[in-house]
Amino acid sequence: MAFAVKADMRLSDLGLITAGNGYNSADSATSEISLRGDCANSGSATNVSLGSSFFPGTRTLTTSTNTAGATRLNNAAFTIPHNASTNIIGTLAWGTAGTFFVSRCLNQNSSNLGGKWQLNNYGTSTKGVSLSGNDSISWTNGNGTATTQTFVVTTPDDSPGPDLCEMIQVVQANTAWEAFYCNTAGGSAAGNVHVTSEDDGNGTLTLYDVDGTLP
Repeated sequence: MAFAVKADMRLSDLGLITAGNGYNSADSATSEISLRGDCANSGSATNVSLGSSFFPGTRTLTTSTNTAGATRLNNAAFTIPHNASTNIIGTLAWGTAGTFFVSRCLNQNSSNLGGKWQLNNYGTSTKGVSLSGNDSISWTNGNGTATTQTFVVTTPDDSPGPDLCEMIQVVQANTAWEAFYCNTAGGSAAGNVHVTSEDDGNGTLTLYDVDGTLP
């Protein structure tokens, strides 16, 4: 499944999304929906398109930290205090988004999207990487939004050496959000970041961007 690929777009699903019900069942709208009046929430907007006006652009990930003693070297790498816990904040952004994507789609569904962040420690990642169990990386409970999530990295690890895991915001299957924004059904990543944590005596964390490569 691919996210943000125009396929079977339905006005009924967009209506649910812009009403803040993007995680209701797909095609479950029960009333007539106006593209401009209901979805765009405007009486004067012109050239409102079912697709481009409500679609995101390219996803990018930026990172930051609010922990004293941690240093952000670049968007992919941090030096973090040894034998301590460090907050790393990942922020997803959509460039060149349609006029109404942020205000009428993303913001309206922020609560649901904020609850769809996951941490995968085992198995195979969405990029085909073999994930190793890492109990030194965890989410900060309850602070996820549609675009941001904080995770906590604790060094040293119980078993020194690289540990790979995957931070991901998933698309819930069989919802209006999935039906409108994805080209097939089944649940998919809206954005992900791979994290390598290695206890080298100094505390080093490397973040990989949403493409699975260093920026």
